[in-house]
Amino acid sequence: MKRWVLVLFGLLFLFCACDKNSVSGNSVETENTVALVAVDADGNALSNALFRIRPESFVVDTLAEECENCLDLQSDSLGKTELEELPEGSYIVEGIYKNLRGFVKMNAEDILDSLTLVPVGGISGQLALPENVKHGWVQLKGLDYLAKTDEDGYFQLDSLPVGDIQILAIIPGDTLATLSVAVRSKKVNKVGLLGKYKEPTKDSIPENDSIPTDTIPTDTIPEVKEDSVLYSVPVANLVSAWMKPLYDSTVVTLRLDESIFDFSKIATDAADVELRLSNAETLLPYHVVRFDNSSSIGIFQVRVPASAVENDTLEIVQGKGNVVSDIWEGIPDSVRLKLSSVSFGGFESGNMDVGFPEPLESREWYVVSSENANMYTSIDSADLPRGGSAFRFSYSSVDDSWVLIGAPLKEHCNFAAFDSVAIWAKGNGILSFALEKLDVEKEGKAWTKADLTMEWKRYVFTKEDFLPASDTVGQNTGWEDVRDSVSNIAIFGYDGADLWVDDIVLYGVSRDDLK
Repeated sequence: MKRWVLVLFGLLFLFCACDKNSVSGNSVETENTVALVAVDADGNALSNALFRIRPESFVVDTLAEECENCLDLQSDSLGKTELEELPEGSYIVEGIYKNLRGFVKMNAEDILDSLTLVPVGGISGQLALPENVKHGWVQLKGLDYLAKTDEDGYFQLDSLPVGDIQILAIIPGDTLATLSVAVRSKKVNKVGLLGKYKEPTKDSIPENDSIPTDTIPTDTIPEVKEDSVLYSVPVANLVSAWMKPLYDSTVVTLRLDESIFDFSKIATDAADVELRLSNAETLLPYHVVRFDNSSSIGIFQVRVPASAVENDTLEIVQGKGNVVSDIWEGIPDSVRLKLSSVSFGGFESGNMDVGFPEPLESREWYVVSSENANMYTSIDSADLPRGGSAFRFSYSSVDDSWVLIGAPLKEHCNFAAFDSVAIWAKGNGILSFALEKLDVEKEGKAWTKADLTMEWKRYVFTKEDFLPASDTVGQNTGWEDVRDSVSNIAIFGYDGADLWVDDIVLYGVSRDDLK
């Protein structure tokens, strides 16, 4: 008996094989005792997980014939279930727990272990449908999934287990393509155009263009509701007073969370949504700022005509999408800056008010230093060529001392649209900028740095400049960790004795992001 050790995203299975005995009937059964254990990526047992065991040749529409060796099992409170007998043959075993999936290919005599459930992935593509064929289907061999295309042949399958899957692309009376596709966690793999065809004969196309419903359990077929509205909101609700007067078209931000939107309805990358106005068929262009099914976060920038603000409603439906590379194309730079940047930290008032623009609430700068930093702060004349006032640190630089000026935000804000920050500064030593996530169970920050000069300089840091999460110096946890929950903006100085700070601008972030 061979031993097969397989580490894969999926389940933890232990198959203990014993002697095989032939029995009458269409299969040869073994006396294997099969222990199935479901765990997550951290090794935690998953109670009430579902196990689907299917022959490797199985496809959903074969249920017209009884699938003798198809089994559905459920794990107990320890994530475990047992199967005393497993018929001889080649199988695919899939584990399902909420948004986690995993599968493994096996033979009845195999011994398998060390498999873990991970977040799901998906596939999308298009079948090149022959003329007069309205729909096609995509099946997965050995797995309980089926997708029906639209009239243009487009399809998408979500919530798939991660790994190499075998797919069949079919139309009534014909198989158009078979191929292996890699499903990646939290990604939708685009498989492209499937099938090259000659003109089908009339006899090869059944009059009924759908698979008979009595041969497939309805819960295995993704329900397709044409033109069903998944979410709607008045456009006026997305336009704040500070955004007016509007240009002839404007960019609004649509924010979705689990309280108002069912994230399971659309693809993991949101490429299959259509955004439109309720009284028009034209699709609105949009940019996906952030979309995460597992975290129930959806942020879209949508281009709408100014005339739509008063009476129109913005709707989300499932479709082909209309993603554009530059949502701001054609809008004047002055309008774009107004809508997608926040300026503060001018210190012209002579006090420690952060200087956020209306309608943001007034906030006070705070100052912190290491215990060994002898620090003096002031708001002084910025001197030429800048003029006006600026904030100044004077401090001693010994034993890794540092100084910090920080701005607290009203709440934990989503900075997913953040592009960059510009800071005017001068002095000596190192200047560092950080976005911090504080007052939560797992605190962290994303930060970057640059060398200071004794002359005023405009320092620009993009999100790509933040240290990678693998670099944990200074409690750094990385951009992706903090972007959804920024509570503080901080500017550090260290390895020097003098730091001046003035006029700060966040780009890509709007005033509504900081409310």
